[in-house]
Amino acid sequence: MMHLTFSADIQAADEESRILAGQIVPFGKPGNTSAGKVIFAEGSFVELDPKNVKLLLEHDGTKPIGRAMEFSITENGIDGKFKVSKTTRGTDTIIEAQDGLRTGFSVGANVLDYEVSKDGVMTVMAAELLEVSVVSRPAFGADAQITEVAATESEVAESVEEETTVENTNPEVVVEEIEVAPVVEASAPAPIYTRPRVKPLTEGDALAHAVFAASGNEESKRILVEAQSDTGNNTGFTLSRNLPQYLSASFSNRPAVEAVGVRALPSVGLSYTIPNITQYALSDVTPELDPTPEQAVESDYLTLDVVKIAGMQTISVELLDRSEPSFGEIVLSELRRSYAKASDEYLLAELLSGGSSATVQAADWKGLQQFVATEVPVAYGATGGLIANQIIGNTSWWSELIGAVDDQDRPVFNAIAPSNASGSVGISSPIGSVFGATFRADHNISAAGLVDNSAFLVAPDAVGFWESPLTNLRTNILTDGSVQVSITGYVCAKVLKPSGVRKYQA
Repeated sequence: MMHLTFSADIQAADEESRILAGQIVPFGKPGNTSAGKVIFAEGSFVELDPKNVKLLLEHDGTKPIGRAMEFSITENGIDGKFKVSKTTRGTDTIIEAQDGLRTGFSVGANVLDYEVSKDGVMTVMAAELLEVSVVSRPAFGADAQITEVAATESEVAESVEEETTVENTNPEVVVEEIEVAPVVEASAPAPIYTRPRVKPLTEGDALAHAVFAASGNEESKRILVEAQSDTGNNTGFTLSRNLPQYLSASFSNRPAVEAVGVRALPSVGLSYTIPNITQYALSDVTPELDPTPEQAVESDYLTLDVVKIAGMQTISVELLDRSEPSFGEIVLSELRRSYAKASDEYLLAELLSGGSSATVQAADWKGLQQFVATEVPVAYGATGGLIANQIIGNTSWWSELIGAVDDQDRPVFNAIAPSNASGSVGISSPIGSVFGATFRADHNISAAGLVDNSAFLVAPDAVGFWESPLTNLRTNILTDGSVQVSITGYVCAKVLKPSGVRKYQA
């Protein structure tokens, strides 16, 4: 479950009393958040109950300014109508919307179901609306906008006059109130905000801007608002507490590497050679007194090149010393995951360039069966007895095998009574059994769908993958105390017998 926020521009108009209305969520259009690009699909909000939705100011739960009156769903998105309370803060919000100072609606939502494309765009399929806020910095442009700002002139003028009287009565009291306001607290919920960064504020900076804001300085007001909604980027404020865990969409497994196995890389050298026999000895039935047949054994060399896979990040000393969970450990974990992805992709590229194309088969599970039945004997005969018993397929093949049924709609690889099952592939693991071979779903295969080169049938001994131990380096930068953390490994991948790697062809 994720807590996500986004926003878009306001367009204001004067009509009825103390009403804000407009589109709060656009369908099918991407918006930039700190979680990346996000698209809300049509029908993604599972329940919309106006009674449960408050109107907030800048996503601050301590600053409610009204309530939702109604929601309506159109083909373009969700429209909302809100009643603004008769408070000083509510009146200020109406004036700021009319003057174009707070220019957007923004929603906070719990994401219940979503998909992430290869280019990192998250499409939300189901979500729960938590709150709607009036904000000053839009992220979705004009796609979610306030189209109606309604308040009578008398209400606005009366509230402004009362506020002016209070400010001029005792300026010191006003400064004190702003100084202890939630601007310098992290008491609001911790959604993912889409806000431009501002310069980190010290306590002295915050006090100075509070004084200037009380005197009417609009820039100081803006800085205080942005600092409040962006405490994760401002070390002068106290951050909200986090649970001792973190979320990541990266993988740590290496299906292709696991299929062929890892061999130890020699400690020195950037290139190696392996003798490769190209002509074999000949023996034959020899009649009496006939000369013995002779055929010379000939060979050449396979050249193996070593490559370096490395990643690095610079971490501030503040994050190393004060973060929980430890940001340094998170970075190391993510660097290891990134290394795993890069090394697996490197091996897949070698399988693609060095393997042999198989006979064309149908793009379904029966075609995969024929692929295995045809190519295993071919690999066995061409490699001198190696068994191709590893299938490395993309996630489309995993989906195909999970959903495979026979002519009577009975599962083929999830059989209830598996007396005559063709294997076992399920949703609990990306590793299964298919026609006697081990199937591994590899998320790093670039081919999408049941297409050419979307699967490989591999004899493990026909491929070599050599790897050194990982080196973890940490270097201090004396000028600011930050630390550069890197992970480095050396690998070498080579298809030793091309006939032992069969590439699926559709």
